[in-house]
Amino acid sequence: MAGLRAMVVCLAAFALAAFGGEGAGDASDEATKLLNYLAREFNHRFLLAGATPTKRLEELMADDVVIVWSNGERSVGRAKCLQRITKAREDIRGLFKEFAISYEAQMVRFLGDAAIILGKVTLQGTLAEDGTPFRRDVWQTLIFAKSDASWRLVHEHANQTAAPKGAEPQPKEVPQ
Repeated sequence: MAGLRAMVVCLAAFALAAFGGEGAGDASDEATKLLNYLAREFNHRFLLAGATPTKRLEELMADDVVIVWSNGERSVGRAKCLQRITKAREDIRGLFKEFAISYEAQMVRFLGDAAIILGKVTLQGTLAEDGTPFRRDVWQTLIFAKSDASWRLVHEHANQTAAPKGAEPQPKEVPQ
């Protein structure tokens, strides 16, 4: 049943995007601020805090959370997600000499007891191997569901942002 709830919320998010937000419920500024804070906290704890995921990160996730990784891999359930996050954090620490993350919520939409947050995550640092500067911007969708008067993450998905127009060479036959 909880998996069905997450699927329904995801479908609602797609419908919301398709119709430009029509039908989205109004929410208080306090709820919007809280969800912005939770999204930022999730990202910082996901990538930076401690050698293993913190207790707080575990508390943020629903039992049936789903994370879709940028390589298309999917983790289902809190235990599997935390296990995969631990591996991702170890990989990140091995790749970078210096690493920082910033998060900016772009939009928060409420659908009953669900909230969809579109945010932009910037990963920035220096590669450990050769000191090359690194920067990647990703769009992230977080879906939180409210239960027992608290918000729990039920779904996360991130994709790298598209390169700015003109940044990639165009084929000669395409008019500029």
